[in-house]
Amino acid sequence: MDDGHGQSGSDAGFTQSEYGSGSGYGRPAPDISIPAVASMVLGILGLVGIPCFGLFLIFCVPMCSVFAGAAVVLGHVGRSQIRANPERYIGEGFAVTGLILGYITLALTLAAFVLFVVLIAFGALNANSL
Repeated sequence: MDDGHGQSGSDAGFTQSEYGSGSGYGRPAPDISIPAVASMVLGILGLVGIPCFGLFLIFCVPMCSVFAGAAVVLGHVGRSQIRANPERYIGEGFAVTGLILGYITLALTLAAFVLFVVLIAFGALNANSL
């Protein structure tokens, strides 16, 4: 049976091997790297927690530091996972965002801690001079 273009049958001369396994979609879509997304979420949580320094200094500085540290670690894990399997994982932007936010938060919490120690020491020196 001729289809009018010199091809016979419904496949029109194409074999199944030209299109993969026959699913019609080729390769499966890549997955988003879970560590990369977690890094971004923790980086945001750490940075958003900084404004509460004045309210709960004893609680927020350690929590922001923990979130930021986890964001940095997971960001590096996510980036290495994506680089090792680029055809399987995507989301390097999430990982980089988590790394940047994590490092910024760590720097700000370190600066807040140093400022806190300096103010305590300065207050102690002034109290002794009275």
